[in-house]
Amino acid sequence: MAACTSAADAPEEDTPATTDSVSVVTTAPVTTTSSVPPGPGRLVITDERGRVVVLNPDGSNREALTAADGLAYFQPTWSPDGRLIAAGHDTGTETGLAIIDTVDGGIGLAPSFSMPFYVFWSPDGSKVAFLNNGSTGRLDMTLHDVAANTTELFEVGSPFYFSWAPDGTSLATHVGIDTMDVRSLAGDIEPLAPPGAFQAPQWTEGGLFHVGVQGDIQHLLLTDGDTRSLGEVRGSAMFTATADGSRIALSSFSEQDGVTVAARPWQPSQPEQVLPSNRLIVLEVASGEWQTVSAGPVAAFFWSPDGSRLLTLGGGGQGLPVEWSVWEGESTSYGAFLPSPSFVQNLLPFFDQYAQSFTLWSPDGRSFAYPAVTGGADGIWIQEVAGGDPIRVADGSWVAWSNG
Repeated sequence: MAACTSAADAPEEDTPATTDSVSVVTTAPVTTTSSVPPGPGRLVITDERGRVVVLNPDGSNREALTAADGLAYFQPTWSPDGRLIAAGHDTGTETGLAIIDTVDGGIGLAPSFSMPFYVFWSPDGSKVAFLNNGSTGRLDMTLHDVAANTTELFEVGSPFYFSWAPDGTSLATHVGIDTMDVRSLAGDIEPLAPPGAFQAPQWTEGGLFHVGVQGDIQHLLLTDGDTRSLGEVRGSAMFTATADGSRIALSSFSEQDGVTVAARPWQPSQPEQVLPSNRLIVLEVASGEWQTVSAGPVAAFFWSPDGSRLLTLGGGGQGLPVEWSVWEGESTSYGAFLPSPSFVQNLLPFFDQYAQSFTLWSPDGRSFAYPAVTGGADGIWIQEVAGGDPIRVADGSWVAWSNG
């Protein structure tokens, strides 16, 4: 049972309203015992009726953008400018990526072989990439051009992880277990170092982070024109970097727990640092210095928008509570809760990919949102970093915060 506290929700009285292209339902805000001060940005959720709903972080100004007609919408994700929302969609007879305009209510559909299950907007919001199960038994990675309203298959493979270049003209792709490339939208392909044991590359303003193998040694690499090693990595690694690429949070799992300097250079003049395993660290990219965030296992970690705070999820197991903590030189914990089953199954195993395409953080970094189970029902909660009890603002099983 989650340790979060909840006030009773006020009964919802839906008042239908319509636009030219979508049925919209406005709902009274949830009543709670306290309130989260409204801040910049809005939340998008999938509510208990399967609708895509946007609302303020205090639960007010709630607006359903889709009707409760039994159609499936999956993991709605904001565009960078906060106007459009992309979500996997299944009508029962047609599948694709729904593009929902939060201003005029219009909904378009980019077709796909099966319902998209992961969405990643380009940095300028002109395109959106998505993954779905393809006709070949592998994953399709598809690009949809929003302005031109065109959709084309970009690449096929399983598993498939990728990251947009900051200028939106290329993507770094990690496909299968042995292919790591930079692929331009024009069709050019630049192979990178053979990939090591990791999932998602991350392309930041400071360069592209990935794990590669050279001479049977696995390295955390930074590619920005040239490629350099940030340290030897033992075991399977997962990481997320700040938007400017100045810091990277890294967790690796290995039978060895080395914290040494090995004389096995990536470049002949530079002795190779062995980055520690079986813990979560934050590495300062410029200096190579690192700090331990958690000496125990963590399930996921997400940087705040300005890169000053790291949100971590630790503890738990099958059916057991977990706990959020925020690290800013030292960690503050916020109490145990039961996460939404869909959050555990669909997001947590791939958090390093999701950390690039959506955010649980408010734009000002003062709060974070998450789905949790209380009394057997999924709900959306807001926690202020400054402390206090989390606030339940809506029913629902998925939440993402807009960038502003």
